[in-house]
Amino acid sequence: MDLKDDEFLFNKEWTEDIDQRAGGLPVFFVDSYQRASKYWFYSGKPAYSLNTLDYRRNGFSLWTMEDSLQQKKMYGVYQGKHNDYFKDSISTRKGVFLGRTFDNYFSFSRILFASPSKVEGNNGDSVQIAVNCLIDEESYKRIHPLFDTARVWMAIYTKDVDEPVVLPTSFCLGELTEHKQQVDVPVRLNVSPGNYTARFGVSSCVSNWPTINSTAFSLKVK
Repeated sequence: MDLKDDEFLFNKEWTEDIDQRAGGLPVFFVDSYQRASKYWFYSGKPAYSLNTLDYRRNGFSLWTMEDSLQQKKMYGVYQGKHNDYFKDSISTRKGVFLGRTFDNYFSFSRILFASPSKVEGNNGDSVQIAVNCLIDEESYKRIHPLFDTARVWMAIYTKDVDEPVVLPTSFCLGELTEHKQQVDVPVRLNVSPGNYTARFGVSSCVSNWPTINSTAFSLKVK
């Protein structure tokens, strides 16, 4: 396996820059298990990767580490174009990182929705999607009542487009009453006709960036 040389360059420097900007707050990275892992290794301080519907699930999505972060004040780090939301700019020898402080971190990465293999519907119609939901004990305890209104979202992916279209469903976590249950998730298909891939996510402390909480399934909009 070939590794790029720059994977090993300046890691001590950029992690120090972020550590200083965080000002002692615990750090999480948005959509980068690599940067979270490197930060943890080089700074010696634990870090977390919040994996959203723009990214993919990985080990951070499964670890119980998530439970220890809830309702903490944390510093979120992102590397991309959303400087309208992540207001801090951190110049490092590995490029510019964006960041902001979150006063009340929360996420539900370990809730899993087992989606059907295929969903069909007409553009503009509201469809009910039957899914099996699995929820671990700690996530279940955190939902009620503080996060009863946390919403389930559906991301729709188009080939060759970087970011998915994310549609709100009318299903909220307060409707989960068991650790394993089948639920109907209502969503209006406000998307152009076509064949897509879709996944479900759950609201997080990063506004409008839900975590990724399901496998992918086929969506046909007529």
